[in-house]
Amino acid sequence: MKRILIGCGVAVCAFCFGIGAASAATPAVQGCYGSTISPLASSSSSAAPGSFGHGVVGFVRTSPVPGLGSDVQALQAGQVPDEIVPNTCNG
Repeated sequence: MKRILIGCGVAVCAFCFGIGAASAATPAVQGCYGSTISPLASSSSSAAPGSFGHGVVGFVRTSPVPGLGSDVQALQAGQVPDEIVPNTCNG
């Protein structure tokens, strides 16, 4: 009897909460982040060592969301204009 009640409870919850497929955003372009950041890091480290790291830290501190993850996602999704960071993800 207990198993029947549990099974019915699960079925009712599944019906009420509408268990189904979730929607998702378009996936980010894979592999473009490294090909974008590598030239920026290489050119700035040869001109002024540490400048790229300081720029990343400043960028993270002014970001509305803590950390660099949301900014990386925006870059990979092609949402960052080339005027800010010339990137291969916008193509």
